[in-house]
Amino acid sequence: MGFLKNVLGLSTEGPMEESATGTLVSVGEESTASNAVSHMSDDGTFLQFQSYFADIKPEIIDNDHIHQDIYFCALVKIDILQKRGNSYLPPEEIYQQMKGSNGLKQLSFYRKKSNSSGSSFGFDYDSIGDFNKKHKIELIDLLQEVETALDEAMTEAVEIAEMIKERHRLNPLKTGKISTHKKRDALFNESKKEILLDKLSCVLTRGK
Repeated sequence: MGFLKNVLGLSTEGPMEESATGTLVSVGEESTASNAVSHMSDDGTFLQFQSYFADIKPEIIDNDHIHQDIYFCALVKIDILQKRGNSYLPPEEIYQQMKGSNGLKQLSFYRKKSNSSGSSFGFDYDSIGDFNKKHKIELIDLLQEVETALDEAMTEAVEIAEMIKERHRLNPLKTGKISTHKKRDALFNESKKEILLDKLSCVLTRGK
């Protein structure tokens, strides 16, 4: 898949490394945050966690299913973030050193931005190169694995829905019509829950 990605011109700039699944992943500092909005804060540049996803999303081959919520589940799974309520924060040990007005403004790959309503946490832009080298391949591989499983689940859901529709058509006692799309979506959503729980230990809210 990495070769195909290069042929199609889908790879981003910077040094590349091949992952365990054969995907070529850009790991240089210049390969990330090219489209992200960053903010100067405390003599450093603050990069929102969700902004990082905007740049790695194109590196997932044939992506039809991976969205921001799944991306955050993956970050939690590989211990890059922790979730508290509706917020995503640095790992507990790092968070404890950064929280509060007297906490560290920057530690490891993380940066804190303070405002009148409190503190926000994101990535430290200047540390993205190191972050890519240590974690990006693992993150891309995990998301690619989930994408592949979800794609296979959708294919299976389509096939089963079509079989049910055909069986209904041939049934002499049939009444009314059957919605292939609704049946397909119901089957896929059920499989999606199982896949995300199995691979990411993640449960998304309804409709995601």
